[in-house]
Parts: sequence; C-alpha cells; structure tokens
Amino acid sequence: MSRKPIGPTPERLAKANGEFEEFTADQTEHWRAIRMLDNHVLEFLQSRRIISGDQYCAGAQFYDDWYTAGMAASGVIDPGRVIVDGGKVDLVSDIKLEALGQWAKAVQAVGLVHSQILTDVLLVEETLENWGRRRFGYKNEKQAKQAATVAIKLALEALDYYYHGQRKQRTRSAHAPDYRPEIDPS
Repeated sequence: MSRKPIGPTPERLAKANGEFEEFTADQTEHWRAIRMLDNHVLEFLQSRRIISGDQYCAGAQFYDDWYTAGMAASGVIDPGRVIVDGGKVDLVSDIKLEALGQWAKAVQAVGLVHSQILTDVLLVEETLENWGRRRFGYKNEKQAKQAATVAIKLALEALDYYYHGQRKQRTRSAHAPDYRPEIDPS
C-alpha cells in the first residue's frame, strides 16, 4: 500500500519553481516527504550530487555554528525597548560562546579566500550567479554559476578537511624486492 507523500500545498510547489525533490529518510520507513530546496546552495549542490555527503555535513555544521552563536540576528533595532544606563546586562550562554569559538576557528582554518564564499553564499544566502558575477566579473549567468560552484566546492572541501580531517588515505605497503607472504603454521 503506497501512501501519498507528505508535503506542501500545490500553491507552495508552484511557488518553489521546481526546486523540490521527493525524499525518503530511510529504506525501512513507510513514508515519503517532499523536501523544499528553496534555492539554498547546500541543498541544491547535494541534490545534484555536485558535492559529497561529507562536504554537505561540513557546510551544515558551519551554518549551525554560525546560527547557534547568534550571528544570524536580523540586526533590527527595537525602538520601543527601554534602555537605561546601568540596567540589566544580557548574558551570553556557554552554548553560544562555544559555537562562536567553533565558527571562528573554522573561518580561520579555511582561510580568507574560502571563508568569503562560505559566508556570502552559505550564511547570507547570496545566489551562485550573483557571487560569480561579483567576484569573477562574468556577465554570462552560466559561467558565473559554474565559477561560483567550483569555488564553493573547493571551500567545502577545505571545510570538510577542517571538521573531519583527512579520511581518504591510499593503502600503502612496502616490502623487500624478494618478499613472499606466507601463512604461519601455528
């Protein structure tokens, strides 16, 4: 018995402009959902298999550290808030401080060049086309998007290396030229 996928309304799907995909979390699950990509670059790159799962996880961790640190605030001033000198001080939680420290270390680890595209595209959600035009000067939309895609892929690779370390090691062995393996009789 196949169930209808859980998902958004037809109006929401029309507004998404084709940026959605059917998603099943696990093969043992009996439900399917429709995941809205909403032009977020990590979702777009993962759904098109342009980046690896490790790169996706590293980008999601980068975003999570930034968001948990409270850096995603809108920056809008509340004019109705009463401010008195010597009033209550807003304390920052240990969780926010830890996340801010992790995010700052990640930015420092990937370097200035890679952290620019990670911040502009992943955090501020600038489109790949706009970033490619602004950074590389391409007028053609396809060329700008391709250049930005290569840049974000390299930045995510550096970020993956920072968060997870080098995992893909070649198998190496060294033996004497006349070496022959043998099974120990005991």
